[in-house]
Amino acid sequence: MSRTKWFVWIACLWTLLAPACHRQEDGPGGDEPAVPEISSTPYLSDADVTFYRRFEPEHEGVDLAALRDIPIRAACSGTFRKELYYHPTSQRWQVNTGIWVGDYSVDGLFEPGAQVSQATGQAQFDALVADNTQVRAGELLGTLLLAPGNAFAIFHFGVHRGTTGAAECPLQYCSAAVRTQLQSLAQRDHPGWEVCVGQ
Repeated sequence: MSRTKWFVWIACLWTLLAPACHRQEDGPGGDEPAVPEISSTPYLSDADVTFYRRFEPEHEGVDLAALRDIPIRAACSGTFRKELYYHPTSQRWQVNTGIWVGDYSVDGLFEPGAQVSQATGQAQFDALVADNTQVRAGELLGTLLLAPGNAFAIFHFGVHRGTTGAAECPLQYCSAAVRTQLQSLAQRDHPGWEVCVGQ
């Protein structure tokens, strides 16, 4: 086969395969982007956490507090990504994670305390499954650590749209059961609170 025919053949093959590859990224209807389906709370038991802070425009997620090391599980299925991050305002180390579904990230920020050294931040990073792991809803991601000398750790839970960076209330992506569990947790710890406000 001549070099010219080879390139023509490859171009034709690419044209045929490209739509199929694109459809794999689409949602169930075939023409809409995939969106996350949050079918599991990130905590195993509501006895492990306290509802600490709700979603607001200036706070792009829900904060859950823990008084000890606790297991954290995948809220949805997708590709788990993680990075060790130094928070310049709070001057602490934390681990920022996301479960990617299409163009969305279901965020989980592991904040082991207000005072966190790089070594403890690295320990938090190592306490989670490997970067780029395919996870299913309900599977353990690892442990939220409570850093020595801190009163509590925070798990920050939210949803971001990847291309725009816009944060959205996670409730709109939750199953009815998870929505009820989160609202019940908020009411238990702060009667009268909604999980999300100002959106």
